Amino acid sequence: MKKVKENKNRIYFEGDLDENVLVFFLKKISDGNYFSNKFKSNLKIILIELITNAITHYHNLAFGKVLVEKNGDHYLISVTNFISQKNLQLLKKNLIYFKSLKEVKSQYHALLKSATLEKSAGLGLLEIYNRAKGNVQLQTQTVSGNKIITIKIKIYE
Repeated sequence: MKKVKENKNRIYFEGDLDENVLVFFLKKISDGNYFSNKFKSNLKIILIELITNAITHYHNLAFGKVLVEKNGDHYLISVTNFISQKNLQLLKKNLIYFKSLKEVKSQYHALLKSATLEKSAGLGLLEIYNRAKGNVQLQTQTVSGNKIITIKIKIYE
């Protein structure tokens, strides 16, 4: 079951997260006249990272929600999905570390050098954090014993 709602200020998806959801959002953003080209690029990269992470790190359940919404002078992007306790702790730890950094770019290059195909280096989250200028929030809850995470990003055009 999936639900899609959209208007000129909002695109919302609820259902199983997969590559088709990513393609849907990228197409809507690319084809829409609501954003400047520079902003489209930034928005698409953030969504690629968020949705790919949700698909890759969900915890046995692919269900999730994706929202892109204009809210006054900024846009809110949020992705909600199931996550394992281990991945949740790693995500929280990385975000706390990124918030402590004075120079994000040098850390990005260091992580890039240490990344392998087998081991995630946290590059996606750091990319999101950098592009959102630190406006990243995590919210968690537990439903029927499953951890659910919502990552909220605020970006300005």
